[in-house]
Amino acid sequence: MIKKIFPALIGVVVILSIGSCKKIQEDMIVKGLWTLESVQIDTFPQNQMETFLQYYNTGNDCCRYQVDFQDNDIVFGYYVTHDTFNYVTIGKWKLNKYNEIYVKLDKYVDGNFTIHKVGNKKYEMESDANHIKAFDGISAELDTTYTKLIVKRN
Repeated sequence: MIKKIFPALIGVVVILSIGSCKKIQEDMIVKGLWTLESVQIDTFPQNQMETFLQYYNTGNDCCRYQVDFQDNDIVFGYYVTHDTFNYVTIGKWKLNKYNEIYVKLDKYVDGNFTIHKVGNKKYEMESDANHIKAFDGISAELDTTYTKLIVKRN
């Protein structure tokens, strides 16, 4: 009898753990403030935050773009220079799978991103089809393109 129950018990544990992986990842994303360190678009080598954000300069501590994922599928973006809020924006997010997230925030992020952990508190999020609203009507080949976001948990 134990031989018949044991495989069924293992099956239940496996099924429950698959769902819990997504929940653990979701809790990891929600609980904490993140700093967006870099935005790489298509083949441009430069951090595009330097182009999009006034005063932003990679490596300079004057400015930071912070992202706060809320547990109600809302995400806030804060651009701060010298401890002054330049602007706050609101968007939405959803964890599709444990390693894939949909984010729509500001004029530069609107797509499904694959999540890669690259350090203790650092992640890369990559999308082959991120829609960049800021390029609508300006550059058809860039308005939906490959984008890599590098974020670090504060």
